[in-house]
Amino acid sequence: MSGLKMIHVPYRGTGPALNDLAGGVVDAYFGDPATLGIIKGGKARAMAVTSGERWPVLADVPTLGEAVPGYEAWNWYGLDGPPGLPAPIVARLAEAVRKVMDEPATRKKYDDNGLHPATLSHDDYVAFIKRDSEVWGKVIRTGNIRPED
Repeated sequence: MSGLKMIHVPYRGTGPALNDLAGGVVDAYFGDPATLGIIKGGKARAMAVTSGERWPVLADVPTLGEAVPGYEAWNWYGLDGPPGLPAPIVARLAEAVRKVMDEPATRKKYDDNGLHPATLSHDDYVAFIKRDSEVWGKVIRTGNIRPED
């Protein structure tokens, strides 16, 4: 979207990538909230967040969308089960997750670490995955991204 050319450096996990960022081996890292530790420790500087809104825990850091209009990306996690999982079990699991995520202590821990839990209904989650797949599918096609041999 910006026309910026970058070289992707694959890592086997966040830990080695953060070590190289903190050590100056790589110039930039599109990371996850685990990056907050080295930012707070002064070993890296947050340049932007990729979410659509600024993070309360990094309130002075702009969104990337402020510089590149329309850019928005998140790390997200979902709870999935095998195909054909009975609807009553799906509903029971969803309610249990929703109950835990609504606990004030849980919400605070997530907020303090730059995470913003969103408990979606089954239908909303499926729609979210479809939209996200369309967005990243376009990125893959536009960037002519291919798996490495």
